[in-house]
Amino acid sequence: MRRILIGYKGIFLLPRLLSEGITESFLDDMKSIMDNHKEMIYNHLGDCHIDFIFSSYENEELEKFYTNYLKPISYSHIPSSNCTTSATWNPQLLHHKNLISKIKEQDDYDLFIITRPDIKFLRNFDTFNIDESKFNIVVEHNGYTKNCDDNFWVFPREHLQYYESCIDSMIGQGKITHEINHELNRLNVPINYLTEYLCTMEIGQDIFSTYKYKWEKFVWTKDNPPTAPWGMISDE
Repeated sequence: MRRILIGYKGIFLLPRLLSEGITESFLDDMKSIMDNHKEMIYNHLGDCHIDFIFSSYENEELEKFYTNYLKPISYSHIPSSNCTTSATWNPQLLHHKNLISKIKEQDDYDLFIITRPDIKFLRNFDTFNIDESKFNIVVEHNGYTKNCDDNFWVFPREHLQYYESCIDSMIGQGKITHEINHELNRLNVPINYLTEYLCTMEIGQDIFSTYKYKWEKFVWTKDNPPTAPWGMISDE
């Protein structure tokens, strides 16, 4: 039986959490996203054994929710000083390092999925055109940097060492997680982009959406654009 490890990094809607705290509505939205992941991802992984690991921040209520829902084999934290809405690239890299350390403590797995707990999948895993011999990334960005999406990566066991090498290299050079495709190319690791860049979609692809809630200051608009390298913004 194939063994798959799904690693979650970060926290659900950090700006909202810092603003309103843990409310019943917040927990309902967290469950809605996890239900979406179950429907679109977990249920389409075939006859296999699935384990979960989580790298987040110390929060008793969040840990209780994810522990009850996913029953992860590892739930760990990075320092709470990184729990901020500014300079998010460094915490993301720290989450990856934390996940890697936990992966090394586990038995061998055939496939790794690295994602985050606040994206909503728009279609199921069967439609993603995954190539299990390659490092799968959702999309290459269409800007001059030719960086890539960093929210959903899928790769086989033989690329685990390169995943770690890329994260270490990006930390050492002060790079951001969107640059992992350049690091993979440098190491001659084959990449499979799951879709071409779609200019009609807000973030250039139709596999997932970023989960929003209706607070004006946190919705990306022309007057409040994202500080991210993909470029497309909403007309809302």
